[in-house]
Amino acid sequence: MSEYAKRQIEIKKLLNIKIDDDDYDDGIVKEAEINDRNTSYINDDILNWLLRLPKTDGFKILGFIDANNFEKMTNLPENKENMHIFIMMEYKTRKLLLQVKTKLYMGMVYLDDVRFVGKYDDVREPVITALEMLIIRNFIQTFDIKKNVLEFNGHLVARERTKVDEKINQYDIKPLVKNIRKVLKNGRKRGRVFIGRQGTGKSSIIRKLEEILTDIIIIKLSPDEFFTSSSIKRCFEIIKTIQPALVIIEDMDSCRFKDKNERVGTFINEIDDSNNDLNIFLLVTINDPDLVHKTIIDRPGRFDEVEEIKPPQTVKEAYEVMKSKYDKLRRAYTEFEKIDFPKQKDIDEKIIKQCVDQNFTQAELTSGIIENVFINVDDANNFDFNTEIANAVELFQKSKTSLKTYKFNIDDEELPENNCCEEAADNIEDKPVLKKTVH
Repeated sequence: MSEYAKRQIEIKKLLNIKIDDDDYDDGIVKEAEINDRNTSYINDDILNWLLRLPKTDGFKILGFIDANNFEKMTNLPENKENMHIFIMMEYKTRKLLLQVKTKLYMGMVYLDDVRFVGKYDDVREPVITALEMLIIRNFIQTFDIKKNVLEFNGHLVARERTKVDEKINQYDIKPLVKNIRKVLKNGRKRGRVFIGRQGTGKSSIIRKLEEILTDIIIIKLSPDEFFTSSSIKRCFEIIKTIQPALVIIEDMDSCRFKDKNERVGTFINEIDDSNNDLNIFLLVTINDPDLVHKTIIDRPGRFDEVEEIKPPQTVKEAYEVMKSKYDKLRRAYTEFEKIDFPKQKDIDEKIIKQCVDQNFTQAELTSGIIENVFINVDDANNFDFNTEIANAVELFQKSKTSLKTYKFNIDDEELPENNCCEEAADNIEDKPVLKKTVH
């Protein structure tokens, strides 16, 4: 009997599947008797949580099986290098095996293979997807919303909320916070677009929302997840599993939504939500609106408001941005730690007005000018702020002139047709890391 046939018989025994006489023939077990499928969502964080045998709602973890000899394991090996096990689960009276293989590479333990194994007739694609969503829903309940936000880029991970040191003074964030809370509380769906040049502070507004909305689930979707129709659908499966939530897509113009095609159609269909299943506030940022098809944005119900985030418009706004960045950076440039930024009346207004008149963005005022002050000053105890800021402005203007002189190619390389992208995406192997620090 082939090793493959022997293995299939052992799996059938674990799953309580009837074994026929034909199974013992030297040939291969009858075609499609056992079904397996790679999991699209379970990463190292979720897997480590499953390995701790948590209490779960809607499915049971029955134990662990050594996939090499098919014997039950009372304890998992402390060393997870080259581990090959089955996690036995029960979902709606069905038994499934989650096969897990790890591999040691360059001192790190990687997930080499994670897939569901079950009876073909009873456990089809929708059943496994439903179980995956249930696993995610249970996992999400284990992390502290007040301290974490979720990110989805092929896998779902939690990270700490960021704090914003710079001032968001060119945008009143309070009405937006109020709207988000009201929409999510009442089970509705709304969308908003922030448009503006790079560096105007769109990301700072989002980080400020992370800091304020500590009672709301926030999930950030990577633009990489919108390059195929199937990955777009996966995103919305995740969203519907964890909602109500604030959903954020930064730099939508990098999603290649310029032309109306199958992917754009899939994205629109998911947002339009014909079944009224979505309870989200969808917030996206766009740097270059020419790279996003108008049909996505220009319709209430998809995105209800489009707001331009402008550079600082007044001397006071520009001054506040510069002062805020200085106060943050002087903790890094310790020789400036005890040196306060001048009051507005002590700064030459003509210098800052020059920046406002040239539409310097928040990033240009901070990283382009203020940080250069720290870098270029030789003696922190003996320098003139007005002189150094004027010098930094002059240097930055020279840089902008150079950019205009030397024209860089900004055209994106054309991607293959959508069906080719789908095929290529299906062949990509994800190898997430299984962290050693989690037991």
